[in-house]
Amino acid sequence: MKFIFGLLFIIIVSTISDAQIREEVNYYPLSVGNVWQYKVHTKGNFFEGDTTYYLKRTVVSDSIMQNGKKYFKVVPIQPDPSYIFSNYIRIDSATANVYYYNTFANYEGIIDTLAAQPGDSYSVVFSAGNPASPHQFSVVCLQIDTVNLFNTLTDVKKFYIPIVDNKRWYNYAKGIGNIYNKVSIVWIIGYDLIYDLVYAKINGKEYGTFVGVKGNDMIPGSYSLSQNYPNPFNPITKIRYSLPAAGFVSLKVYDLVGQEIHMLVNEEKPAGSFEVSFDGKNLASGVYFYKLSSGSFTQTKKFILMR
Repeated sequence: MKFIFGLLFIIIVSTISDAQIREEVNYYPLSVGNVWQYKVHTKGNFFEGDTTYYLKRTVVSDSIMQNGKKYFKVVPIQPDPSYIFSNYIRIDSATANVYYYNTFANYEGIIDTLAAQPGDSYSVVFSAGNPASPHQFSVVCLQIDTVNLFNTLTDVKKFYIPIVDNKRWYNYAKGIGNIYNKVSIVWIIGYDLIYDLVYAKINGKEYGTFVGVKGNDMIPGSYSLSQNYPNPFNPITKIRYSLPAAGFVSLKVYDLVGQEIHMLVNEEKPAGSFEVSFDGKNLASGVYFYKLSSGSFTQTKKFILMR
């Protein structure tokens, strides 16, 4: 009889324990050592032009905060919706709510709920620094799809934040986490910022293929030469360029008739993104060109010196 009661007790306790952990927490696996790498593409950026690079996020540690709860530190903060709040995140196992922790104000706020079902609309409240002055916006759970992700059929939950000047779409994949983000910035000058997951390491299991070199978390995905800023300029402007691989780089300035007037870069460079300044104080006002060459890549852009 004691054995039977003991067995029943174990079953009941086990059932209660299982009920306390929502299945949906698997949509955002937080564990020290977990890694996500994204291919990031900006489109229509007035200041830098279209760019592509890779960004790695890592759960680097866990800590018990002043409120007595454990949070995971994820760096860098982007790209999921929590990046506008904090890089300290926890998920409540009973509700599947995602919380951030503001270390300056000792304040916890909810940033998402993984338990949301298609059609659900809910409010998220956060405080950037003062808990007495919270901000609020709405989140919509759009749908749940089964997609082929890394050669495995996986449930993906899709969300939308309909902010007027800063619309966001983002997806969580069961067992992997945040796999996609799109932010459309429509304030003043519109452009899109898109994150696509290319690699993940979750609890020791790897998905996809890691891109880049050791020690460099942001490797451009392609060659690019951005439009100088400011343009027109007087007399100094800045030029950005990106290299997906190490190589010899030449960046020269020419006048309207094609005569070289200045050498900005003429050396070996590692993969990465770079910025160089050009001073046109000794030149007359007018139209000039700058040309980037590296490997088989060549691109030329026009800029204007206006005194």
